Amino acid sequence: MVSNIGFRTVLSESHLVEHSEGGRTAWLPEDHTVLVKLLWLSDVRGNPCLESDDAASAVFGDSSISVEAFDRWWTIERLVSTDSTDNMALAVPFQKRNIRATGNDLVDSWMMRAVDA
Repeated sequence: MVSNIGFRTVLSESHLVEHSEGGRTAWLPEDHTVLVKLLWLSDVRGNPCLESDDAASAVFGDSSISVEAFDRWWTIERLVSTDSTDNMALAVPFQKRNIRATGNDLVDSWMMRAVDA
């Protein structure tokens, strides 16, 4: 039985996984989804708590790395990135007079560099 709280968190929280395929490609959205499911299970099985087939079977009821095994425990929500922080930063110079310091040195210095860009 898995008793590691951090490991249980990995299994139960949402994760964002990106699989990019540049330019023209034969990959369909469904192909990306299947690949990510298999990669996710492979990655999860790399955890010391699940390295053996017996341990994986005890946790998941099956030791296979398959679409069916993934679908039994998880779902995938397909997200599409519509913007980036670099793109959004282009608006910062125009808002210079409205930007207030946060007290977070990293964030404040990043914003100041964006103001001066």
